[in-house]
Amino acid sequence: MKKDPSLHSPSQVDELLHRAEDYARREPTRATVSAFGAGFLLNLLPLGAIAGALVGVAFSLVRPALLFLGLFKACELCRSKTQTVSNP
Repeated sequence: MKKDPSLHSPSQVDELLHRAEDYARREPTRATVSAFGAGFLLNLLPLGAIAGALVGVAFSLVRPALLFLGLFKACELCRSKTQTVSNP
């Protein structure tokens, strides 16, 4: 089984945080500019619109899913009643 490279152990995360902290201490200007740039790019992403669209799709799929589940349960109940009537 192949290990997922995106998953990191706690020791790897600690090492990454230590390296980032060391970099920020050695070159504070570059670290600040990098953090500002990363924040700016994240701010440009339309996360609110994406989340809103996902919620809208989820709510539009709830009604048909509930209807299907209700019909399935009704058929299941009818089938169980006809089996108990036919097998006295």
